[in-house]
Amino acid sequence: MAERSNSEITELIRTQASEFDARSDLTPAVADAIVESDLMRILVPAEYGGLDGTLNDWFAACLPIAIADGSAGWVAAQGSVQNLLVASQSDPEFARAFCQAPRLNTALSFTGDVTLRPNDTGGWVVTGDWEYQSGCKSATCIGGLVSFVDTDFEPKPGLPYVLLWADEVRINETWDRVGMRGTGSHHVAVNDRTVPANRLVYFMNPAESRFRDHPLGRLGGGLVVIGLAATATLIGVARRALDEATALLRTKPQGPFAGEGVMIENHRVLSEVTRAEGLWDLTRLGFEGTLARLWEAASGPDPLSPEDEAQARLGAITAAHAAAQIVRDVYALCGTTPTASGTVLERCFRDATTMATHASIRTAEFERTGRMLGLVPAPDKTGSDQ
Repeated sequence: MAERSNSEITELIRTQASEFDARSDLTPAVADAIVESDLMRILVPAEYGGLDGTLNDWFAACLPIAIADGSAGWVAAQGSVQNLLVASQSDPEFARAFCQAPRLNTALSFTGDVTLRPNDTGGWVVTGDWEYQSGCKSATCIGGLVSFVDTDFEPKPGLPYVLLWADEVRINETWDRVGMRGTGSHHVAVNDRTVPANRLVYFMNPAESRFRDHPLGRLGGGLVVIGLAATATLIGVARRALDEATALLRTKPQGPFAGEGVMIENHRVLSEVTRAEGLWDLTRLGFEGTLARLWEAASGPDPLSPEDEAQARLGAITAAHAAAQIVRDVYALCGTTPTASGTVLERCFRDATTMATHASIRTAEFERTGRMLGLVPAPDKTGSDQ
């Protein structure tokens, strides 16, 4: 799905990626190409004008973009899964207006300090600042986690988010990180903006899904899909790093003396590159298996269980860190050459290092996932030491 569109986008990305770092954002041409592509509708139900794709359809469309550039891959992968969240969990009138627009991209954040207080007409007044709003300059819908003030309102179960149109917020261009610089993950401010009551939505609450009998609706009730986007991005970055390293090692001399051959002919170097190729293939296939298993669970008669989500988390986190390790390994094989600022391999190293710290896949998530899987024995309530 979206193959022709992706081919055009990846070619554009490769020609303009060198500009992303200086801009701390994608170029307008790349951003427009992504948000206007079929990729952004793959995980939107057909009822709302989407393509009704599977998770592996989505990964197949995201991967070439992430290979072309990690920042572009993240904006595409995260934006498209967040489009699913909005389609699934928001008010139907808002969701239809959002999904049927010619441009489709969502920027959501769970970090910052944004409050809701009630107004006199039954709506909400939104005030505060969100961080890490990736792709916000090309987003049509922007939102994030909120808290409530000046009210005894009892929120529903789940994570309360508020959704706004892009022209209802102010973007402060604050993004300045070592890696993933092209994501434009700026701060977004809202100053006493009044919105209707139906702009309040609840994530992590499957009961709020508008498509409870559809796999996409069951997936849209949880935030596990954000971790899938981070992993898809890292697998793409690892593939690009491996390609760049292999090309360099095929031409870089082993040493200063004639006749020593190129580095790829060194037994250790060749073995390490071959091992990295095998690990990348296993990582990709393993992640595709994780996506297929999660889709199968979402296609069943029941909502996703905590075990289903924990297994998906485990697969995503494991694949993400395997991909990041591939980047580190092949970078180290190439000597000082990729340390030159502006090389593609140098950018892959910075992007992988930064992406691996994302809250959805950071190493601390192994512990939380292990507890979700029941790997920690239940406390002994009998008082016995046995």
